[in-house]
Amino acid sequence: PSVANAASDIEHSAIYELRGVLCHQGRFADAGHYISFVKTKLREQKKQRNAPQVLWAKFDDDEVTMVTEEEVKKTAGGADGPIAYICLYARSEGVAEGISEAHQRRTEQY
Repeated sequence: PSVANAASDIEHSAIYELRGVLCHQGRFADAGHYISFVKTKLREQKKQRNAPQVLWAKFDDDEVTMVTEEEVKKTAGGADGPIAYICLYARSEGVAEGISEAHQRRTEQY
């Protein structure tokens, strides 16, 4: 592809960030239980030197709890735990702009 086409493709490209997950928990499609996770802007307060993790709200019937991303990652499948059924993403504007700038620097040499 030409440089002009590549630049146009980058302008229409984007990076997406996972914002929500709807999960099914149960062994059969016609029976089970649904829960969901929604990413929040809250951070876990840690006393360790590690950076605080983003907290996710876990909605399980009438119970809402805060969990770390590690629990959300467990929905990737396997065992008897909840399995991700629908994943919801949002465009991450800041990162997409960074890609466009990096691409522009690479194409300036042509």
